[in-house]
Amino acid sequence: MAIDNLIPEISSDSNNTTVSNSVLTKIEELAYERLSSSSTVTDFKQYLNATSQMLDSAFDQKHPVEDLLNGRALAVDLLLIEIWEQCSHSEQDKCALIAVGGFGRSELHPYSDIDLLILTPKEDDLTQEVKDSLSDFITHLWDLGLDIGHSVRDLDACMDMAKSDVTVMTNLLESRLIAGRVELFDELSVAIEKDDVWPSDEFFTAKYQEQRNRHEKFKKTSYALEPNIKKSPGALRDIQLVDWVTKRHFKVDGLKDLIEENFVTGHEYQTLHESELYLWRLRFALHQVAGRGEDRLLFDHQKPVAEKMGYRDSTHMADVEHLMQDYYKVVRTIRELNDMLLQHFSETILAKGEDSAIVPIDENFQRHGIQIEARSDDLFLKDPVKLLQLFLYMAEDKEIRGIRAPTLRQIFIARKEIDLSAFQNNPESKKLFLDILKHPNGMTRAFTYMKRYGVLRTYLPTYARIVGQMQFDLFHIYTVDEHTLFVMNNIDSFSKEESKEQFPLCHEVMSQIPQRELLLLGGLFHDIGKGQGGDHSEIGAVEARKFCKSHGLNKKETDLVVWLVADHLIMSMTAQRKDITDPEVIHQFASRVGSVECLNYIYLLTVADICATSHSLWNNWKDTLLSDLYKLTSNALERGLENPLETDEIINEVKREAIDHIAQKGYETDQIETIWHDFKDDYFIRNPVKRISWQTRQLLKNDTNSTIVSVYHDRQTMATEVFVYMPKHERYFTQITSLIHKKNLSIQDASLHSTEAGFILGSFVILESDGSAISDHRRAQSLKHLLAKKLKRNELEDSEGLQKPHHRYQHFNVPTEITFDISENGRRTLVELSTLDRPGLLAEIGFAFLECEVELHSAKVVTLGEKVEDVFSVTNLDESLLSGQQQLNLKMAMLDRLE
Repeated sequence: MAIDNLIPEISSDSNNTTVSNSVLTKIEELAYERLSSSSTVTDFKQYLNATSQMLDSAFDQKHPVEDLLNGRALAVDLLLIEIWEQCSHSEQDKCALIAVGGFGRSELHPYSDIDLLILTPKEDDLTQEVKDSLSDFITHLWDLGLDIGHSVRDLDACMDMAKSDVTVMTNLLESRLIAGRVELFDELSVAIEKDDVWPSDEFFTAKYQEQRNRHEKFKKTSYALEPNIKKSPGALRDIQLVDWVTKRHFKVDGLKDLIEENFVTGHEYQTLHESELYLWRLRFALHQVAGRGEDRLLFDHQKPVAEKMGYRDSTHMADVEHLMQDYYKVVRTIRELNDMLLQHFSETILAKGEDSAIVPIDENFQRHGIQIEARSDDLFLKDPVKLLQLFLYMAEDKEIRGIRAPTLRQIFIARKEIDLSAFQNNPESKKLFLDILKHPNGMTRAFTYMKRYGVLRTYLPTYARIVGQMQFDLFHIYTVDEHTLFVMNNIDSFSKEESKEQFPLCHEVMSQIPQRELLLLGGLFHDIGKGQGGDHSEIGAVEARKFCKSHGLNKKETDLVVWLVADHLIMSMTAQRKDITDPEVIHQFASRVGSVECLNYIYLLTVADICATSHSLWNNWKDTLLSDLYKLTSNALERGLENPLETDEIINEVKREAIDHIAQKGYETDQIETIWHDFKDDYFIRNPVKRISWQTRQLLKNDTNSTIVSVYHDRQTMATEVFVYMPKHERYFTQITSLIHKKNLSIQDASLHSTEAGFILGSFVILESDGSAISDHRRAQSLKHLLAKKLKRNELEDSEGLQKPHHRYQHFNVPTEITFDISENGRRTLVELSTLDRPGLLAEIGFAFLECEVELHSAKVVTLGEKVEDVFSVTNLDESLLSGQQQLNLKMAMLDRLE
């Protein structure tokens, strides 16, 4: 096998000529039976349906996919010939019907476009009868519902287009005659072969730039969890690009002919061919499942595609995860070969004879222009340690921008042939690996290339296990290995000047990190235990300890890295699921962290991790939560955990600061204290000064004997905060959450306090349903007016049950889990809910609280893709803890609502 561990279908596509011929023979027999000069549109449609059914059945029977594509192309060829003849005019034979693009290659998937060129004599030589017959021909194709892309041009117009548009030229390179005038097609073939039409160097430059632009659209990663199997980096288009540029230069028919040109080895060709066969089979299955020409492997399609491809669940991985891991192996291989072959083409063919400065680095390496290369053909086989030395030189020399193609080829060979144990356990290898991590340019100039060209997984077997490891959910949008690299790159970026604006606190804290490499190791190992069953943090901590010991880190350094890996989720979970205004929460978190130095490390790793998980996951609201937790914890640690502030001290300090803020707006202290007269101490402990000041001003401006609703947009968090002051009754939370849901808005956080006078002070932090900020001021005001109107009338929205979850969630199995705990201060019962996300979830929970006579004090809402993990702080109506029986009653009421 040219590619390690690919699924069996790949090899079966290469050499089953008996089965192959039977598919093509059946297509010809079907056309002979169904197509004739008297065929109607209905007959043609029935022929296409019968063809599709036959090919679909052949796919399920594991027939070679190459012949399924050729078979469909042949079926369409025969149909087009029949319709062409039916619409033929005596002079139409002067025209040529030509297949171009993928159809020109005879690679037609179930719903692929059928790209046609109708090549005509000069416009002046076309009669109206011929024009009408061509129009009838195209109309017939549209009537059949075929996805046709067509153009009608004479030779001059065709070549003018080709000269000005490289895409047109590319399509013409793959043209073949279906019907019509052979001589005209031959003229076209001769014309596009001329050197003045896109010389091979210009053609290469244009196509290579196309590829770079395309890769940029996909964030330069092959490892997105919903890849485009045609256009993503490493996908089908990257194989086709090598085919196109070499076909243009060598004037060959296909990649196989390049072996004789000494451009590719037999092994490299076989690897590309098998990779292409795998992606063809995957694309064929995707079209079948989607029922249309779909190239995005969306979550909706992944499970049925996996089943069609014959994957099955295993102990620690679902069938979908097996499918995607094989896919990532294939595209990784394609991308490596694409890099190497295009670079080889540029270096040894287009730039042949050009002088590039060669600067010796040492006896083993030299800089050739802006690229590094080995000075001997067997360097890595003789001394595998030099695989790491190369990347350290890349970090050290800012002039080096890449690796020469022959050296890349050496790397790919060495990965498979060297003694891995000797390479991995060599003390010099270990020193070089740490030197790369320690180097200021180690990540940007070395580590990324180490991952891309497979040296990282060769050196670290534990890392190799997560390569291509996906998680079938909507929370993680990259594979584990790609996410890991993004985390490390984020850590690296925090020290750069350009990060000051977006991540000011991270930039400041990064300057206080004494050993940057320990933080990078925390990032490298934090998810390395995924896909092995059990707690990935614990598994990763064990692997991290082994690594640190084997690489000579001392006990303090090792303990820090191990702690970072084992507890890498603690800060995000504390910020998002606990009430960080509670001094006891801060005290417990600070005790877990232990020191400001450890706090610095865990804060940076947490931000880097969240930002690397999903583009939409990080927002100003999370930024503020984490920075507030960092500052509160830092203060507690600097003050000393043995010297926590007394409750009275906290309350008095908060009141003093709030009075100072409010007084600046022209209010007197006695006015403020009058408003606060009925407020309980908990209000001042669990709310920040900014919120207390703003809410107090709203009360000072309005009648405190009636309902007050106010909306505030926080420029720091970019979240919208809704303040509700209203007479307390058992339905208030259900009322408010139902109304917010009615506006299709998402509650991120809720804080609820009752006064001695029987009123509720409710704070709700809201965002749009997709987690973005509410940018339309009118939308926020509309919510304010709706709440004010309904709450003053004490109207409760009807509960008609939960709306259905988003259609993208239908393939996810998220069981509802409800557990109970006691808050850090011992005065609240914590209800922890994990369930499938759906519209109106909080409103339904509110109805359950209402039914069980439970009072809510705060809510923390954490959305993880298709799943939510919410925490509610509740008591009985008399503010006592829920008994065991009451917990059971509440759980049953919630399950009844949710399931």
